[in-house]
Amino acid sequence: MKITVPPFLTGTRYLAFRAAATLAVFILWAISPPVIPAESGGVWHPAGAMEDGRYNHTATLLPDGSVLVAGGQQDSEDFPACLSSCELYDPASASWRRAADLASVRSSHTATLLEDGRVLVAGGQDRRRELATVEIYDPGSGCWSPAEPMTQRRMGHTATRLEDGRVLVAGGVDAQWDTLTGSEIYDPAAESWTSAGEMTHPRGWHRATRLPDGRVFVFGGWTGRGSQETAEIFDPVTSTWHETASLEGIPLYFSSQTLLPGDGGRTLVAGGYGSGKTWKALHLFNPDNNAWFPRIAEMFEERNSHTATLLADGKVLLAGGWCLAGFRHGEVFDPARAAFTRTGPMAFPSAHHTATLLPDGTVLVAGGRTADGALNRGEIYEPPLRPAPVLMKIHPPSAPAGTPGLVLSVFGSGFTADSRIRWEGEIRDTTFVSSLRLKAFLPAADFVKAGTPEVTVWTPPPGGGVSGGVLFTVEKTTGTAPEIRALLPSSVTAGGVGFVLRVLGGHFTKTSGILWNGRKIRTRVHSSRSLAAFISSRETAVPGTATVQVFDERFPQARSDVFLFSIVRPKQEPAPLETAP
Repeated sequence: MKITVPPFLTGTRYLAFRAAATLAVFILWAISPPVIPAESGGVWHPAGAMEDGRYNHTATLLPDGSVLVAGGQQDSEDFPACLSSCELYDPASASWRRAADLASVRSSHTATLLEDGRVLVAGGQDRRRELATVEIYDPGSGCWSPAEPMTQRRMGHTATRLEDGRVLVAGGVDAQWDTLTGSEIYDPAAESWTSAGEMTHPRGWHRATRLPDGRVFVFGGWTGRGSQETAEIFDPVTSTWHETASLEGIPLYFSSQTLLPGDGGRTLVAGGYGSGKTWKALHLFNPDNNAWFPRIAEMFEERNSHTATLLADGKVLLAGGWCLAGFRHGEVFDPARAAFTRTGPMAFPSAHHTATLLPDGTVLVAGGRTADGALNRGEIYEPPLRPAPVLMKIHPPSAPAGTPGLVLSVFGSGFTADSRIRWEGEIRDTTFVSSLRLKAFLPAADFVKAGTPEVTVWTPPPGGGVSGGVLFTVEKTTGTAPEIRALLPSSVTAGGVGFVLRVLGGHFTKTSGILWNGRKIRTRVHSSRSLAAFISSRETAVPGTATVQVFDERFPQARSDVFLFSIVRPKQEPAPLETAP
């Protein structure tokens, strides 16, 4: 039997539906109990309780590492008991304290950290209507102050800080519950709003992401009649919107959107509600070629109204959310492997909460909504600790000074894909082979002089650390200088064809090479007494003298004496004798 969740169930209609759905789910779970997730993807532990339960609030990481939670609501959207209260979470003491209240109650607003550390709160709804009002929180004084209101009332909009510090607000729902196409920009320096043009499609409860090139990618949302599959990009340089590729056949709102690490701007869209169901699929948008890669993976559980947080190691924590089967726990997506790992169970699986990445790599989840109402909980996600790396040996253990570069293998245990080989404390480009072996290329700059540089392995937190060191020996040697005794040929005529130059002498090695006019040319080593190289016709097109020298890649200071090679002028044919008529 399929039960479709109608969009925007509110008030008594929402409660009636939840009662019926809960009864159905209880019967199904009695027949087939759910599987308890494994805890290999990290664990959750309590983080105190706020004074007020709340959902549809905001949470902002402040420059001092504390988290400001502002506004929200406590009951249904038909009869919202909105809040003006604000609270601060201190990670050092794992405790909450009351902060100054907003001037007005509001929920479904946005909060944006400005470049100067203040927080811009815009729009939302109060007990009666949508809002255009704006307030700014100053952490230094701990006070709120009014700012110029937006030109439109809106809730369910997005607010994105641009590279120049201004804030782009887009879409949302107005006082008549019509979805909006309009966007506007707040300039903190001018303390004013200006129009940013119209989006191609009206949308609310969509998602927005600032790309590495400074543009803003917007996807999905509610149209007023249903979810949508369209996407568009805002260019702050031209202050214009343009439509991009759609996620065809998969309209979504209440999904999550995460910018993945790297310069390409790849954006991950997960879950959401659309086409009468909650989704578990993940989709990837690549702005470089304006293309979607739909359904690249599936979560363990369907979820909408959840949070997605990019962790310090590049993985994505998907927490909470809701679907017909109930409120969800957490799972972690690894983009490198396109694979999921379940987290331990949350104490309070919920929807419409906030998730904030803290400076120590943990994630604070605050508030949220369950079938029983608004939550005042704080909950911390702690990623699994990486093992401490152990370095046992390296290969090769030594190389002569002047080595042009080599691949170093290190052996030990506890290595991860994030582990890095360090040379005298500096990270080198590392390849993960297995938990027992890593490889790294060491450039020629590491072998300029003799010594015993230390090799270690570093694994970033959580957990990890630096291994014990192993000394690599850069051997002191000058090498034996190569010697040139003869060139064959020793000269050619200018303007002729290319030829093979043979260099005869001694002390040549497999790393010897020929310098033609001081420039390295491709060399074949025949023996310790003979080298050869092809000289093209353009090298001997003009009469003159070329220099020939032999060098050794391993010992840059060891070079032969310079030999001169002659490029002679062509002989002129004598003019024919004139004869008398």
